[in-house]
This record gives sequence, C-alpha cells and structure tokens, in this order.
Amino acid sequence: MNVADKLNIFTQAVMNEATIRRNEKLSGAEEELKLSYAEEKKRLRLNEELRLKNERSQIEYRENSEIITASREAKKTLIAERAALIGNIGGNVVKKLSDFSASPHYTEHMMKNIKKCIEEYGNIEVTLSRKDENLAKDVEALTGAAPKFYDADYIGGFTALVKSKNVIIDNTFRRSLYERMEDFNPFKII
Repeated sequence: MNVADKLNIFTQAVMNEATIRRNEKLSGAEEELKLSYAEEKKRLRLNEELRLKNERSQIEYRENSEIITASREAKKTLIAERAALIGNIGGNVVKKLSDFSASPHYTEHMMKNIKKCIEEYGNIEVTLSRKDENLAKDVEALTGAAPKFYDADYIGGFTALVKSKNVIIDNTFRRSLYERMEDFNPFKII
C-alpha cells in the first residue's frame, strides 16, 4: 500500500467519522428543534387557554355586575314600593282608627279594655290622650282615680300603670299599629 492509498483510507475514515458526527449533531439539533417546537406550541396553547379563560372571566364578571346592579335596583324599587304601600295602608288605618275613636263604640271599647286591665292587675293608673278628655269621668268611675292626660296623640286607646307590679300596659292604637306595620318590615329579624 502506498502513501496515496493510505491517505485515501485515512481521508475516507475521517470523512466517515465527520459524517457520523455531523449526522449525530444534526439529529440532536433536529430533536432539540422538535422539543423546542413542542414546548413553544405547548406554551402558546397554555397562553391562549389562559387568555380565553381571562376573557371568559371578564365577560362573566361584567354580566354578573350587570345582574347585581339590576338586582339592587329592583330591590330598591321594591323597597320603595313596599314603603309607599305600607305608608298608604298605615294612613288609611290611622284614618279609620281616628274615625272609630270619634264613634260611640269607642267609649264602649275603652271601658271594656280598662275593666279587663282592672280585673287582671287590680289597681291601675290610666293615662289618656288629650283628645279623650271627654272619657275622664267614665274612667274615674271605673278606676276610682282621675286619669292623667298625655299630649301625644295615641290615635286612641290608653296606657295603664300598675304600681304594685311596676308595669306599664300600652293599650294604644298607635303602638298596635306600629307593631303590625313592623310585621311588614323586610329587615325585621324573625
């Protein structure tokens, strides 16, 4: 074998070696490129999913905000309508109670309730509204003591003080009306 053949064999071996290394590097680079491409594709897909999720969340938030706002406005409207209705009903009831307190049945009603208090509690001290001064003699005849008068309008009815038990009985139409109206209070704790 001469030098040229040896050089050819050596060159061929180096070329084969270089080709193998080049192929290895190319396949490694190709693998890295595939992995990099797969990772980038995955990252882009996750970013897109995150963007869509955020957009959905923003849309849901806007829709929920609109629903909440509409719900609040509806509640405000209902509360205002309820208050107006209760005010109208209360006004009508006050008028009817005032009319009743001007009728002859009112005196009978008052005397019956005062008798009931006397039977239940014994000696009582009655307080009437100034507009019921005409009942003073009847009340004094029942209780044995002159009634006291209060400047506030009870709409009708009376309060009674039971000194022996330190109890005040509020039998006024105003208190009864306010208790019934409180039943319509939407914020009342049951």
